[in-house]
Amino acid sequence: MASIMRIIIHRVQTIFPSSSLSLKKFVKIGHIMDEFFKYLKYYIFRLEYSIDDYQNRRIKWTYQTFRRSIWFTLSFWLNIVCISHFVIYPTRIELKVLQNFESEFHLQRSDLVFSHLLFAFTVLEYLWFHLFREILTYKFKANKLIMKYSRFNDDELEPEYRGYLSRFVQIGNLASNVLNVVIFIVLFRIYLLVIYRFHSFYQNDEISMFVMIIFIILITNSLHRMHYLVGQLFGVMRYLLYFIELLKLRMKRMISQLRQSCCGKFSSINYRLFWPMFTKEYVQLYYEVAIFNQTVSSIFLDIEIISKSAIIFCILFYSKQIQMNVYNTIMVIFFLAPFIYTNGLYSRVAQFPHFNQLGSRIIMQWIGRTQQKQRKNICLLPRNVIKTNLFAQTMSNNQFGISCGQVFFITKYKYTELFLMNFVMTIMFYKKIFM
Repeated sequence: MASIMRIIIHRVQTIFPSSSLSLKKFVKIGHIMDEFFKYLKYYIFRLEYSIDDYQNRRIKWTYQTFRRSIWFTLSFWLNIVCISHFVIYPTRIELKVLQNFESEFHLQRSDLVFSHLLFAFTVLEYLWFHLFREILTYKFKANKLIMKYSRFNDDELEPEYRGYLSRFVQIGNLASNVLNVVIFIVLFRIYLLVIYRFHSFYQNDEISMFVMIIFIILITNSLHRMHYLVGQLFGVMRYLLYFIELLKLRMKRMISQLRQSCCGKFSSINYRLFWPMFTKEYVQLYYEVAIFNQTVSSIFLDIEIISKSAIIFCILFYSKQIQMNVYNTIMVIFFLAPFIYTNGLYSRVAQFPHFNQLGSRIIMQWIGRTQQKQRKNICLLPRNVIKTNLFAQTMSNNQFGISCGQVFFITKYKYTELFLMNFVMTIMFYKKIFM
């Protein structure tokens, strides 16, 4: 209980941190990346090492390095085994607790929640093993980006962009911390309710003290797994969004400079000064996004799989309800949360290809204007015109952005298509159940 109380106090303190970001004019990007790396080590890799250890290929194979990997993995697989047993071969006591829970909150087939959690936890464990192996074999290329941006010079961004990023981080931290605390309070109330049920069974001599202690340990382990999942959703993914937003701001800044240079007075001297700088920055940013995509594409694929599974279980759960009330509505929202979460991520990531195509169109339009008007102050060599034209065509064909595994590339069109197809799939699946 003492450890649980410490978790509650920590969750409350996260809403009102002592060094609130609202007191600072701008956030420091290096600080954000350091926190991102800490969350990755705890919630994703379950390893303890430094960036320099990885860069120098000197991760120590000691108990301190693998402590979280050992205990968290054993705990989480024990949780998966227990949920599997409950879903496939539930005991009489487990069924009785579930029936009491359903009758008290007027729910039907709440066991579908555990089926969905079983699938989601298994997918997440596979994802952990994939990333865990990449770290130990030194194939985690995103480590270069973490190292670079942890030493990022904040002055490279204009105050306008730094102010936007600071507001984005402040709002994200506040929303994440509030949701984190609310979800943990709900989970803790359910935890106390289930323990109370088992204690009442013990008082009625329906189970022994040994069985009650075993069930309490398993339920506490499940609470810890859910708490860990909440940390993954509102901790790691929060900082992932911050990093995506930083890359977007860099690209937006680059396209804005391109528009100003191409739409204003543009001489051959300005061309020779600006164009090499633009192409170098574009290639560098494209390389960084490509490295980032190699890591997060598998994460997006697993999130998409969990999202589709959540929709199916949500339809099954909704179809079994006799009458909707507050509690089963909350359960439906719980099922739909991965779908909403995934679409929120796609909406942010889909802007990369949009900015890329926008930049390509600006260059194409500028080439067309210079060739048609034959301005006197622009005397570009045919070689430069060909190079610029080729670069613009290559730029338009580039897949600049994030992909969902090997399945599809995330664009605004694909994001809208998936959003609509999910509704069609929901309606068709729902009709199939009732038929």
